[in-house]
Amino acid sequence: MNLILIEFLFFLAMAPGILLVLYFYWRDKYEREPFMRLVIAFLLGMASIIPAIILELIIGGKSLFSMVNLSIAEKFILAFIVIGVSEEISKFIFLFFYGYRSREFNEPFDGIVYGTVISLGFATVENLLYVLPGGIFVGVSRMIFAVPGHALFGGLMGYFVGRAKFFADQRRRTRYILGGLLLAVLTHGLYDFLLFVGGVIPVTLFIILFIAGWIVFFVLMKKSLRLSPFRRRDENSRLIS
Repeated sequence: MNLILIEFLFFLAMAPGILLVLYFYWRDKYEREPFMRLVIAFLLGMASIIPAIILELIIGGKSLFSMVNLSIAEKFILAFIVIGVSEEISKFIFLFFYGYRSREFNEPFDGIVYGTVISLGFATVENLLYVLPGGIFVGVSRMIFAVPGHALFGGLMGYFVGRAKFFADQRRRTRYILGGLLLAVLTHGLYDFLLFVGGVIPVTLFIILFIAGWIVFFVLMKKSLRLSPFRRRDENSRLIS
């Protein structure tokens, strides 16, 4: 593999995650997070792949390396329990302790911002591990599905964490936080399970659900922005100007 191709594959692996981070930074229009906090969140997301791999190896063992002889039930366990639980819990730890507990976390949309940015850090490292040895086709396919998929899982989790932050009732907070984590695990698990099974029907269903998931996520982003306490201030400043 020549140097130019390696550089191109490196760019192909890095660019989708970085561009999506900038997109979510732009969507946070009423009270943007300090950009350096998002850089740190992205780096923490990259680091979150370490506990995820450790958990996957402990729970999944040899099933991680070969699916040739796995039954449907084993693929289900691999997708939902081994990968879904391990990876989303690893991201959630950084979302909760770095994002949720921050003083800068001052509106519901911040949950989506931190959830997506941390997940995109994770996805970028994963992309490098797959794209550099896999080549251009792997890079393009992961740019379309895998990287946005991680943003979707983290964004859905972040939406519920963002809502929970501003509830007065602790039990309601806990339900939303755990519900967001569970939703991320389930969507991630379903994503992987349909791909592991393969075939025309599962892959078609995968594409339909992937598109539907993003439609739902866009609706939740708009709802989260409407709940911002800074929305009226921003609208008033536009009227004055």
